[in-house]
Amino acid sequence: MSNRRAIVWLLLAVFALVAIHVLLSLNGATRPEVAARTSLIDFPDEAVSMLVIKRTGSADAVITRAGSWRLIEPFAASVDEQTVLRLLDTLAFAPIDDRLSDQELLKLGRTRKDFGLVSPWLSVRVRAGEEESGIAFGALTPSASGVYASLEGVNAVFVVPSNVLEAVDVPVTGFRRRTLFTVGSETVSSFDVKRGGNSFLRFRRDGDVWTMMQPVESPASAVRIRKLLDGVMSAEAADFVWPVGATNEVASVSAALLSGYGLDPESAVTLTFKCTDGVDRRISLGAEADEGFVYALVHNDTAIVTLDRALKDEATAETSLFADTRLFPYEALQVAGISLAYPDVTCLLAKEEDGSWRMDSPVSAPASRTAVTALLTRLLSLRSADAADRGVAVSLAADAAPVTVSKDALGEDFRIESLRDTGMLIVDPLTVKRLTATGADGAKPTSVLYDGDRRLWNVESSPVSGTASQKAVESILSEINPLSAVRVEKLKVSADDLRDYGLETPRLTLAVDLNREDAVRRNILIGDRTKDGYFATIGAADAVFVLPERTVKILSAPLVEE
Repeated sequence: MSNRRAIVWLLLAVFALVAIHVLLSLNGATRPEVAARTSLIDFPDEAVSMLVIKRTGSADAVITRAGSWRLIEPFAASVDEQTVLRLLDTLAFAPIDDRLSDQELLKLGRTRKDFGLVSPWLSVRVRAGEEESGIAFGALTPSASGVYASLEGVNAVFVVPSNVLEAVDVPVTGFRRRTLFTVGSETVSSFDVKRGGNSFLRFRRDGDVWTMMQPVESPASAVRIRKLLDGVMSAEAADFVWPVGATNEVASVSAALLSGYGLDPESAVTLTFKCTDGVDRRISLGAEADEGFVYALVHNDTAIVTLDRALKDEATAETSLFADTRLFPYEALQVAGISLAYPDVTCLLAKEEDGSWRMDSPVSAPASRTAVTALLTRLLSLRSADAADRGVAVSLAADAAPVTVSKDALGEDFRIESLRDTGMLIVDPLTVKRLTATGADGAKPTSVLYDGDRRLWNVESSPVSGTASQKAVESILSEINPLSAVRVEKLKVSADDLRDYGLETPRLTLAVDLNREDAVRRNILIGDRTKDGYFATIGAADAVFVLPERTVKILSAPLVEE
């Protein structure tokens, strides 16, 4: 009897638990999978292999990934990868602002139809491996700040920000890649231009140098080719013509279709590019479309689009415009030496391994990198009209015959002296032990000596009594590290020339002695005044410079103060 009573009580307990569970469900208790949901999908981008986008009134867009993303329905086409990734990132990271379980909807007397989710106008199916997830989008919330969404297999309605639709509500053409190529012009190693009939051009690149191989082998204009390649490789389709998913369009390109757009072999201008990745790429330019545009067969013959007419104009330019008609058909990086032979002097410049330049003649000295670069730029722009019977014999390669150009071709104000570096002297202040200043007035020199123990400058000799001016010495040491001129007045100066610049008996000689036993004294000589400063040189130097007035004022400051 007692066993029977225990069994009855056990059954009543089970019924009670079931009743409590049903009651909680009817009162809107949110299911765990609904409450825990934080995003519309939880697949990483790299795991997704297929997307299906359904939009009311439009054909389904099916996008798959097998190495790269491709549109396969309603037609085959190249896809803009960033558009696809933006869609996936939006689905993965868009916040869920609110949620209502089916039980809560039942309690409120609402159904999914009230939220536009029975026959949704937009849905996305995502496949990742063996898993799939479907997301449907319905009506906007009353404030329009959100949009209702549902997930396949989850009994709830979610609210996500309405700006999610900017990435998801994309028509089929919105996924298509508008750029013609995904590589840059620097990857092109050679290319052909077939311009209908028998007109055929071929170009080949070797480093930075382009050569026209057909119709005749000759140097090609790198500037012209770079303009063409950059234009083509960066071009984007203005509009798509075929395929667009129309019910009556052909599935593959046909002769009749090409002819209708001026893209048949006899009419089109076709460019074929061989690239360093081993893949050949092609584009054909056809008849005029809307004003300023032409039809083009792109994506290796899988799409017809409209492009800016300027591309066709570049490709159909006169053959002679592609030829390099410069006197010196080189690129700047190729040039390692420059020779300028005047009737009375020859200037030789050589490039160092680090890209700097040196002057080997008429003197041996560092060259001004800025001035040499400007000269080289000008030389590389010279054309046949700049050649002359008399002038300057120019050569940019050791094995090339010099070309004579007029002096004006180098620039009205060009001077060989400008090619020498304006640096006169570089002295580390920590290495200086003595400064000695001598004027032209016949007075005894003033000399100050550095006391390393006390870290002070002391008077060594002076025609006046006083102490060493620490401020003047520090300013001088700063100014000669480095000592730079405004310009170079003359190269290859002899002792007889110094009189012309007031340097035979300088107004100031500043001697710099270093603390190394084997160091040679350096004498800075300052001579006559000129329009932009003072003539100056370094003892035993081979050039006369012009120092700015400010520098001369610093160098002339008294070393001793009373």
